[in-house]
Amino acid sequence: MKGFRRFVLWFCCLGSVGLTALPVLAWIDPRLVIAQAFALQLGAGSLALAFLAVIARRWLVTLLCLIAALWNAMLVGPALLHAPESVAPSPVLKVISLNVQFDNPDPARIRDYLLKSDADVVGLVEMTPRIKAALEPSTAAYPYRVDCLDADPSCDVMLLSKHPFKEPFAGVVDQEYTHVAAATIDWQNRPVGIVVTHLSWPFIKADAPVLVATTRPGDAAPSFPGAPRLQQTMQMAGLAQYLPHFPNDLVLMGDFNSVAWSTGQADFRMVTGLENRGHIALTWPSLLPWPLRIPIDQVFTGGKLTAYRVAPGPDVGSDHLPVTAEITLKP
Repeated sequence: MKGFRRFVLWFCCLGSVGLTALPVLAWIDPRLVIAQAFALQLGAGSLALAFLAVIARRWLVTLLCLIAALWNAMLVGPALLHAPESVAPSPVLKVISLNVQFDNPDPARIRDYLLKSDADVVGLVEMTPRIKAALEPSTAAYPYRVDCLDADPSCDVMLLSKHPFKEPFAGVVDQEYTHVAAATIDWQNRPVGIVVTHLSWPFIKADAPVLVATTRPGDAAPSFPGAPRLQQTMQMAGLAQYLPHFPNDLVLMGDFNSVAWSTGQADFRMVTGLENRGHIALTWPSLLPWPLRIPIDQVFTGGKLTAYRVAPGPDVGSDHLPVTAEITLKP
């Protein structure tokens, strides 16, 4: 029995170390960076294994697990411990971002949640004409809305607002890669850009046949130098090229299918100047207990705007929890 426990301890420790180190091999296959998304769980698990190894007096296992825990802490720490901006004593722009889930069986729950939320702006992804019809009763609360669901079968984004829109747009922004629903609103006597988007899973490489087949010949795919060559990172690069069309004061939200400490998001922040660090909203999958969820739904702010409170919302029947962000002005 003691030998079996020793084997299990070793197996779990080596598994944690292996998954932690997996993104280093992204030069072989860029899809391996997906392990970065689980750094919180890997770090906590490695620390727990190190504690058990100390009790069992397995010092090499202890060392390996502590290295894995430290590695993950160094990856996650800068994103989670980023010092929040000080905020001015001004009114709050309340924003909700939600992946509603394509096959959501009860979109009325989402409608009721939005009506009770008192949010100023709502960004929705994985929308369908069926869910859009179910949300029609919320039109009085959110009279301003833009989407591309009817014009483009591959579009799944929608933007709702209590504030009038200027130059609303919904569609593709960079060849065939990225859909957005976007507009500018007037808030606190200043123009504020609002954009919602939905990025792909980090499973599709840049040379995937499905991607090549839908790209117009001669199109130069946007990219970040040094970032993993994935459809997801190309979408981020396309967004980075598109966002300068908006005012400096900007809110970007949606399901990014990646975490704030990922390589792609680090490059995106560097290029755009937008910020989403200092908060964590464990949103997916909603059916798991909170320690096992990962924060893939994001709210970025730019210019004089800062999100001083970001938190997951209640279960509304989707596989994602909503993200609520309270945004105000920097001093």
